[in-house]
Amino acid sequence: MAWVMRNLFIEDGDGEEPVGEEDVMTHLRELTAESCGAQALTLSAPLQRWRVVSGTGGWLEDLPQAAKAMAERLGRRVISCELIAHSFLLRIGENQPGGAQKLLQSPDLPWGAATPHRGEMPLYEDVEQRALATLVGMGVPRFLVLLAVPALGAEGKIDLGTGVERHANEEGDIEERACSLFAPKLHASDGSESDATPVVPREHDAGFGLSLSDDRYVEGRPSGRAVDRLVELEEALLARAKACSPGAKVRMIISYHAGSFQADLDEMLRARDRFVPPSPRPATPPWWQFWRYFGFKRR
Repeated sequence: MAWVMRNLFIEDGDGEEPVGEEDVMTHLRELTAESCGAQALTLSAPLQRWRVVSGTGGWLEDLPQAAKAMAERLGRRVISCELIAHSFLLRIGENQPGGAQKLLQSPDLPWGAATPHRGEMPLYEDVEQRALATLVGMGVPRFLVLLAVPALGAEGKIDLGTGVERHANEEGDIEERACSLFAPKLHASDGSESDATPVVPREHDAGFGLSLSDDRYVEGRPSGRAVDRLVELEEALLARAKACSPGAKVRMIISYHAGSFQADLDEMLRARDRFVPPSPRPATPPWWQFWRYFGFKRR
């Protein structure tokens, strides 16, 4: 149940000539001249005065800096969003054409640090909900924020037209081609369009009701307040999952990974009647501490 997004949103304001596709692609080619991602880098067509660049993992290492350079180059507001909900991480950068940049980050820890946080566990927040609300509040159309999100309970797709895809072929050469883009179509229980935050399951099984499972990675020494917050977030996520599946019996299992603080966290979770996996988990740093480099390779 973790939403991962690493996108750029480019605004075309009222009364301005739209940014041309070739202008954006030329700048993207320059920014990614020496890199190649594991997935395709995609640029959408302009929709309600916005374009989205998705699939930036591996192509653009420093997304806020890339967004700032693009805002200056194109003369448009550009927003970067890095959401790694497996680890309750969110960073949004708003960049104006004149060079001004505002950064929102949660939690307030060094971004992409290669060593684990040893202090007290942060009071994590619902970063998926905050990311969606913040981007929509900045003017980004909701359907563009939800581009390609595999949301639970989606009833069809919203056609976002044709975009341009930049990818590496089997020989390792970079190619570009047209691609079709979609967003999930979500409805509330009364049939109206839903404005709720989507639930993105890692695994789900509808054999006996709806069973959801996921792994979440946390940092720091757990405290009573911090673990209470994890329980609150888990209950909020379960409520959203139930809203996506009206009438179904929904069961959710979240396994928390806390490195060297695992035993302490497990004990506090058991005291709150939460699920704790029976098998021990390794105390060595897991891959998520190096998520910034995951899938990244130099050409």
